[in-house]
Amino acid sequence: MPRKKTQSKAITKATMKKGIDLWGNVFTTEQMNDKTRQYCQMVAEVYEVPPSGVIAMAGQPYLDKDARLFLLNGFVAEKKIPQVKEFRTEYYQVSLEPDKMAVCRAIIILDDGRFYDAVGEASRSNVKLEAVKNTLNMMAETRAMNRVIWKIVAGPTLERVMKNLKTMNVDKEDKDIIIDAGRVSAEEVNYDDAAKKMTEKRFTKIKNSIEKNLPTMSEKEKDEMASKIEKSEGVYTKEQKEKLMDTIYAG
Repeated sequence: MPRKKTQSKAITKATMKKGIDLWGNVFTTEQMNDKTRQYCQMVAEVYEVPPSGVIAMAGQPYLDKDARLFLLNGFVAEKKIPQVKEFRTEYYQVSLEPDKMAVCRAIIILDDGRFYDAVGEASRSNVKLEAVKNTLNMMAETRAMNRVIWKIVAGPTLERVMKNLKTMNVDKEDKDIIIDAGRVSAEEVNYDDAAKKMTEKRFTKIKNSIEKNLPTMSEKEKDEMASKIEKSEGVYTKEQKEKLMDTIYAG
């Protein structure tokens, strides 16, 4: 099915131009469609984080730094993780010039004596937002902290996610999208890679659906499906459209 182009009445065109999504987050991707908003809501429910901690990039939802901190604090409160004794950051390389990379190490020390660390890097080439290109030290620190938090919370988080998914009626492709939301933080997503990944997911999903329903589809229904795919813009690549056409008219 083609994506709906209608927007919620709660979001004006002016608001969307400013780059503010339903959850109050700044974003630089396409305007959120109904399906993307649904994914964000599902991620918030499954991970049990506030909706404001979920950001969509190229239609794929991701947890941001606030959501990860929320998970960490929640698991500490539930005594699934020891109390955090100290957060610490140290810079291996500070960016004092626009073209110099920032490299930061984040360390979290727990009350039981264990400590976790991770390194974050930020440069003008791996940071997409123009405004952030001028705050590379901050982005390197954020990425390092996101990575070290995930090392600590990944186990109980994925356990929670799989448990909650069992109570939801979602197909495999949607489950994969939800699970992927936590694997990479919103602050380090490459938009181009995310867009390519979502295009592949949409292609696989529609191709599987066509193959499943093909035996019962009439010639008229095939033509209508082919027409919708052909007219769609920004959803499939030219090669993917050709493959879908071949699938529809197979045999």
